[in-house]
Amino acid sequence: MVTKAMEFSSKLLTKAGLAIAVLGAIAFDLGALLPAKAQMHGMMSHPSKAEIEQLSALDAKQVIANRLFNEGLDKLHMADDQGAIENFGQAIALSPRLEEAYVNRGNVYRRLGNRQGAIADYTQALQLNPSFTYLYNSRGNLREDLKDYTGAIADYTEAIRLYPEQSDGYRNVGSAHYKLGDYQAALKSLNQAVEVNSGSAASYLKRGEIHVKLDDYEKANNDFRQAVDLFSSQGKVADSERANQRLQELQKQNPNLKTAR
Repeated sequence: MVTKAMEFSSKLLTKAGLAIAVLGAIAFDLGALLPAKAQMHGMMSHPSKAEIEQLSALDAKQVIANRLFNEGLDKLHMADDQGAIENFGQAIALSPRLEEAYVNRGNVYRRLGNRQGAIADYTQALQLNPSFTYLYNSRGNLREDLKDYTGAIADYTEAIRLYPEQSDGYRNVGSAHYKLGDYQAALKSLNQAVEVNSGSAASYLKRGEIHVKLDDYEKANNDFRQAVDLFSSQGKVADSERANQRLQELQKQNPNLKTAR
C-alpha cells in the first residue's frame, strides 16, 4: 500500500515538472503540509492534483532559493560583494522567509558602509527569528554609529535579556551611555561586563576610559594594565599595543601612577 501511494505521488510530481519528490515520501502523508481537510469517520481525504502541484511549485522555488543563497556564499568567499548581494536578493525574492539571506546580505552592507541597508536586513531577520542575540548587538552597533544611542541601548538591552551570560551586551550598553555622557550608568554596565566575563580585555579597556572621565586614574591605570595583559595573552598584538599606548598616555599625564611597562 505504501509503495503504491509513493508511486502515485511520484507520477503526479513528474507531471508537474519536478525532479525532487519531497512530497509523498512517507506513506502518502501529505496532510501535514496541506490546509486542513474535512475528516469523516477518522478518514482524511486525499490531496487534489492541484494541491500537489501547488506544493511542488513551492518546493521548486525553495530549491532554487537555496541554490542562489549558496552561490551568494561562494561569491563572498571570492570577495565578490556585489555579486553576493545580488544572489541574496534573488534568494529572498523567491523565499522571503530565508532569514540567513537577510543576515548575510546585511553583513555585506555593513562591511561596505551601508548602515541603513544593514539595519533593514538585520531587522527583517530578527522579525523572522527574534532569538538572534548577536544581531541585536550588531544592529545596536550600527545605530550607535548613526548616533541613535537610544535605539542602540534598546538593542543591547534585548541582547542581554536573551543571553545574560555574554558580556558583549553589557559592554555595548556601557559604550552607548559613555557617548551620552552618562558615565555612572556606563560604569555600572562595564562592571557587569567584567563580572560576567573577567577575560574580556575590551571591557577592561572601555572601563578604563570611563574611570578617566570620572577622574579615578588609579582604577583606570589598573584596567588599562589588565587590558594589555589579556590582549597579549590572547595573541591580539595590535589591540595589546593600542591598550598599552593608552596606558602610557595616562601615566605620562599622571606621573604618580606606576610606570608603564
